[in-house]
Amino acid sequence: MKNNSILFYQPQLTCLSSSGVRRFIYNVSIPDCAFPVVDNISSFVEVHEGDSTTLECKGYGEPSPQVFWNFSDIRSDYQRENVGTVSHLNDSSHQLLHLNNITREDNKWLDCVVENMLGRVKQQIRLIVNECVI
Repeated sequence: MKNNSILFYQPQLTCLSSSGVRRFIYNVSIPDCAFPVVDNISSFVEVHEGDSTTLECKGYGEPSPQVFWNFSDIRSDYQRENVGTVSHLNDSSHQLLHLNNITREDNKWLDCVVENMLGRVKQQIRLIVNECVI
């Protein structure tokens, strides 16, 4: 499975080394901190028009990241459900996206986003809606 995660670091965050040199945060090892990571999720979901499905966006990092779905113009009825928060690096936080009565107009990319103060990562999932077969 191809990992299509994209990481966006906070470019304005720098650290000052003991020798007085400024370094971008993504070039520094910070104790008790971890860049955000999207947990392994499928790169596509295939459904039929009129179906319902639930997608899960999962991630972890330290400090605890925000985890959410990012998309536009979904015509299906949908509801987001936040499930827990991260307290340790081995725990994960996630958001469920419940899609109901899916329409063919919803053939699109959805972004699973995980971010904390160290950066932002997203993984895209393709929602493929097939014509309903009667």
